[in-house]
Amino acid sequence: MAKKRIQSANGPATSPKRIEVEFVYESNEAKEVHVAGDFNNWSSHSLPMHKDGEHRWQVRVPLAPGRYEYRYIVDGDWQNDPYACGFCLNDFGSCNCVVEVSTQTGHAPESVPEPQRRSDSPAGAGEDTHQDVYANKCPAIN
Repeated sequence: MAKKRIQSANGPATSPKRIEVEFVYESNEAKEVHVAGDFNNWSSHSLPMHKDGEHRWQVRVPLAPGRYEYRYIVDGDWQNDPYACGFCLNDFGSCNCVVEVSTQTGHAPESVPEPQRRSDSPAGAGEDTHQDVYANKCPAIN
């Protein structure tokens, strides 16, 4: 079980406004949990989560508004966040979780609409490189 809470973070006046995203993973058995995503170049060890109580792991990450993909690494195994706003297929045949950060709402949306083409994907490129975002489930692991 994983949840995200998003709060404003105060930063230098010259930097873009960042929103503090709290990633939370719940597990009674986990010994070590990290979060990796495109916000940290998918580094599997740069964002360790800290155990808070018996089964709650958390870390806060300041993110600029935008769309981010991420996954949890639990005791060395890549895991999805069942409470992610959405999912998108990745190059490894599984899914990445998606969180969208907005300054207008101050939080991630509860759900993501029907599959959408990423705005940074070139339409009609030789290889189909777009990532569709699916609300509530990962199509690769149905």
